[in-house]
This record gives sequence, C-alpha cells and structure tokens, in this order.
Amino acid sequence: GGEVERALAMVDGVILLVDAAEGPAADPLRALQDAARRAAIRRRP
Repeated sequence: GGEVERALAMVDGVILLVDAAEGPAADPLRALQDAARRAAIRRRP
C-alpha cells in the first residue's frame, strides 16, 4: 500500500490496467481507491 500511495503523490494522472488472464499483481481496488482520493478518475470500457 505504501508504494502505491507514494507513487500517486508524485503523478498527475493514473491509468489502472488489469490483465484478466494473468490476474492482478497488486490489489487493484486499493490502487483505484487511493487514486480516487487524490483526483477524479475517468473510466474507459
């Protein structure tokens, strides 16, 4: 969690990609929640 929060503090935007075949390497919901707390998020289908 700390790595994601530190990285998000240094960027202006976030793109979260999840590979359904490989599965997530980190907890994508937590990363998304951390990003949402810092900025508005645009969802793409």
